Amino acid sequence: MFGWGELGIIAILAIILLGPDKLPEVFKTLGKIYGEYKKAKRRFELELIYGYEIPSRELIDELVKKRMDELGVNEFNFSDTKEKTLK
Repeated sequence: MFGWGELGIIAILAIILLGPDKLPEVFKTLGKIYGEYKKAKRRFELELIYGYEIPSRELIDELVKKRMDELGVNEFNFSDTKEKTLK
């Protein structure tokens, strides 16, 4: 992508244009943007591999609770089970 020489020139230009006060804030923001990009890229890759979006834990719990209500099972505590499973 970039060699060390190009990165050095970019760093010097960033210091000159932004100043040393704003530089840490800019890099922090760029880091957050890059992290979000990596997460979105990974989710997209998984969606391509598996052909669907992987459901979250909360969605799975909600669907299980809904199905249990349909079956008439109301005496199940998810937090107790989660704590026992983690031990």
